[in-house]
Amino acid sequence: MIVTRLRGRPPARRDDEHILRRRLRSATKRALAVVAPAPLDNRRVLLIFGCQRSGTTMLQQTFLDRSRRILILEEHDRRLVGGDPERIQWRPLTEVAAQIRRLPFELVVAKPLVESHRVLQILDVLPTARAVWLLRSYRDVALSNVRKFGAAKGFDDIRRVVEGSVTDWRRAGASDRTVQTLTEFRRLDLTALDAAALFWWVRNRLFYEQNLQSDRRVLLLRYEALIREPETCLARVTEHGGFRRGLRSPAKRVRSNSHNPGSTLSAPVEALCAELWSEFGWLKGDDLAPRASRRRAGCDAG
Repeated sequence: MIVTRLRGRPPARRDDEHILRRRLRSATKRALAVVAPAPLDNRRVLLIFGCQRSGTTMLQQTFLDRSRRILILEEHDRRLVGGDPERIQWRPLTEVAAQIRRLPFELVVAKPLVESHRVLQILDVLPTARAVWLLRSYRDVALSNVRKFGAAKGFDDIRRVVEGSVTDWRRAGASDRTVQTLTEFRRLDLTALDAAALFWWVRNRLFYEQNLQSDRRVLLLRYEALIREPETCLARVTEHGGFRRGLRSPAKRVRSNSHNPGSTLSAPVEALCAELWSEFGWLKGDDLAPRASRRRAGCDAG
């Protein structure tokens, strides 16, 4: 990705870190890996999935990019993405797997931004890979989406799920029930926040539609837990990914951009999203469950 400086504006930043500093760190890592490559049998891959605005970039850049033994592949990396107009859809998986296998790092971290409908396919072509599914509150995701992309984005996303072709990543993998539900909801007088929350529902339904809760290669991680207990979550993520070297969070607690209590969803959208949120419940090993709640079963997810 080319870094462009606009006159009168500071260089782009992400997670309060200068983008050029990130790129320099990445170049340094690659140079060191050429001199001292990780043994083939020690190389692992960690894939980060989840709905957009769920903290996937934060997990990748703020936490995992601190070790010289971990290489972060940006979402627009040409080794991953193909020639689609948005430059975010992955190339054929055999090509991606071949590119990743060449990287001499103990852990390669990639974020398949729009590939959440084929988690199992990707894991199958990368035998050393493990996946994290990052889950964040639908209200927070919806508000973040509207703030970041504007009021029209959510409407366009759900329109493409209903009307788009199967080659559109928004529609890809969507079940008949998902399409029918959105078709019905589009008849309502939706707000921009409603539309963004409905897209959260679409993307996170893919977790259960692929039966990922039963796959040991996939770890569910909640954004709220990552914010509250970063050290604990980081230890779980890195161990799950097969990278057992100790990593430390850059901060004991990370600032959260939580939703505005005054930002409410319409009753039908709230009910739909709350149903899926509660369906996640306290899955075994769920990081968000309070300590007291972890000792009892059937905890409420709200």
